[in-house]
Amino acid sequence: MKKFLVSKNSTLKFSLCFILWTGISIAENKHPFSISILSDFSYSFEDSAFRSSGLELVSMGKLGTQTMVMAYLHSPLNGSPMVEEVFVDYNGAHQIKVGYFRPNIGWMNKAHFHTYNFISSPRGYRLLMGEAHWASLGAVAGKSLPLPWKSKISAQLFNNHFGEVDIQDGHSHGITISDSLRQGMVSGISTTHSFTPISHGTITLKAGTLSGRSKKLQGLAIQWKYKNDPYRSWIIKGEYLKGDISDSHYGISFHPDEELNTAYILLGRQFNKKFHLGVLANQWAYHLKSTSGNSAAIYFAYAPRGDSWVIRGKIINESDSLLKGVIQLNWALGTHKPQRY
Repeated sequence: MKKFLVSKNSTLKFSLCFILWTGISIAENKHPFSISILSDFSYSFEDSAFRSSGLELVSMGKLGTQTMVMAYLHSPLNGSPMVEEVFVDYNGAHQIKVGYFRPNIGWMNKAHFHTYNFISSPRGYRLLMGEAHWASLGAVAGKSLPLPWKSKISAQLFNNHFGEVDIQDGHSHGITISDSLRQGMVSGISTTHSFTPISHGTITLKAGTLSGRSKKLQGLAIQWKYKNDPYRSWIIKGEYLKGDISDSHYGISFHPDEELNTAYILLGRQFNKKFHLGVLANQWAYHLKSTSGNSAAIYFAYAPRGDSWVIRGKIINESDSLLKGVIQLNWALGTHKPQRY
């Protein structure tokens, strides 16, 4: 019996090692397909609680030199696995993107939480776009403009508008096709312009608008990034969003004509391959209801060994709460890394 148990444990260890090695090798080699696993573990000083968002599976595949297939799957600790994004993206002189994805409005909506140096998006942004931001079934067609600077214009068409929910408790960012298809689609247009006025420094401007089903979303974004080598940079970015709030907006029902305005500004410094430090300020206000708020935060990110392990911290002060802080460990297996430069 003892020999059998030892043999069984050895077999189990071999199987786990084989699965782990296979997963890493698929993701780390130069094949046109990769799978990565990411997760996090955090501690909040506000309520002395340990938390984790669960596991995220990121799959990337190349169908050609300019065509990429992406899939983001999220499995929370408490709850069912869900789809964050699944799409095909052709990005040449013309861009075509089809699937379930996060629309190209500003900077933050498209980014995934495991890439945030500042751990979580500002409160005003979450009030407007949702805790997990906004994704929808849709399509985008874009074209580079014949201008002296890098410029692109895109037309967008989506199944549902930002903030709309189709479940009873909370929100979901899984794929759903509902009666909203018969109620009309949401369409819009966005432009992106990039300038390089000084050596190594780039200014990027974005503007976008979406409308449909008696709701509108408009946004402006600006970013300046000065990068004198791959691991040293300054970044200043800001974003302003204005959106209509209706009864279907995450259960918020203040007034049929309510509107939420929110803006943030971020200043960050990447000192080297290991250390990033920054500040983030946010303001938000409802147009008709006399409710507004603001926040300010100091954050850091430290990668002790490579890009697969990142320790992040944040101290935040919000207008309606006490000073609070959180520290987070992010890790990854595969080519999709939590560290960003």
